[in-house]
Amino acid sequence: MATAANSKACTGRPIFEAVHGSAPDIAGKGLANPIALMLAAAMMLDHVKLPDVATKLRTAVDDTLNIDKVRTGTLRQRQASGLRQKQTGA
Repeated sequence: MATAANSKACTGRPIFEAVHGSAPDIAGKGLANPIALMLAAAMMLDHVKLPDVATKLRTAVDDTLNIDKVRTGTLRQRQASGLRQKQTGA
């Protein structure tokens, strides 16, 4: 998952996007992770000079992950894999 802000060379207009595919193979399965899209939105809010709103959005993402411990399917799988590696020393 990655976040990007690009500037189109021909227009100079920024594009804020989550740079991953649409993942039709996991549609409707509760596995998609919207965090990159949310962080791209925060970058856009910074660009339009709404840094306070961008900070609130970033804080909400951070709190959801680190305080509430909410995980989508992909993050649960990653977390479980990391725990197994720690337990086996791999």
